[in-house]
Amino acid sequence: MWDEASKDALIVDPGGDVPRILAGIDQLGVRVVKILLTHGHNRSCGGAAALRDDLAARAAPEAGPPIEGPDKRDAFLLEGLEAQAANYGFDGVRNVRPDRWLREGEAITLGEHRFDVLHCPGHTPGHIVFINHAARFALVGDVLFQGSIGGRTFRMVTTRR
Repeated sequence: MWDEASKDALIVDPGGDVPRILAGIDQLGVRVVKILLTHGHNRSCGGAAALRDDLAARAAPEAGPPIEGPDKRDAFLLEGLEAQAANYGFDGVRNVRPDRWLREGEAITLGEHRFDVLHCPGHTPGHIVFINHAARFALVGDVLFQGSIGGRTFRMVTTRR
């Protein structure tokens, strides 16, 4: 997702296929300012560490984009990404620790666009979504699947309030 005026971009949930993501960045001519994670499953963040490192290598190590999110309640998942991936036969996935955990009530900006952070446990304990109220647009990660909710992966989460 990018802001046309500034050409600043956010990459959300880079699960893998980093070369393809990099090709898209190059094709669009955007500058990635943040990598956002909605939750800690490998198919949503398994490529985050590699993407950050590849983007940093293109500029300078200190210029690599920060990784932000999800909520800290997904820390155990991010620390276990390599094991998750191995269980499914995926190679090249690395554990990742975000530069910043996100909490409900915080906001992310991209150019003049504001995305409020909402904690939506269910799929994972620390799942978050990003809502741009003005545009009536949301990035929901795996909270919703076509025809259903995103599934409850853990006993500690529920669909009841």
